[in-house]
Amino acid sequence: MTKIREPTNPNSPITPLKKLIRHVQCRIKLLKNKRCSIVRQLRDDVAQLLTHGHEQSAFDRVDQLFMDESIVAVYDLLDHFCEFIIIHLSYIRKHKDCPNDINEAVSTLIFRIGKVWRSPRASPDSEALRRPLRT
Repeated sequence: MTKIREPTNPNSPITPLKKLIRHVQCRIKLLKNKRCSIVRQLRDDVAQLLTHGHEQSAFDRVDQLFMDESIVAVYDLLDHFCEFIIIHLSYIRKHKDCPNDINEAVSTLIFRIGKVWRSPRASPDSEALRRPLRT
């Protein structure tokens, strides 16, 4: 179980945490939309390649299509974790210990935050997500 800082303090990190999670969510949605457009284009390319008899090129594109669809699924999962954390912030405020599902959502989000932002100077500090949580 994870311990949370005292939320009765007006300087509590819970509100900045919510803002940071919303910021992460916006970035995830942007990247997901970009990847979805790539997936749509790849599907069209595969269809055209198969129509023109270029099966080997189509199979290569299908591999890339599978990878991109998997990335979209990861973005969906991260977005759901963000929503889950935001929904349970009131529980986090009231209790010092978090159940395992909240811990998993937070730890996954912290772990994957570096992959969502490729540029280190543009990424929010993953420590900002950890600050409200004390192990």
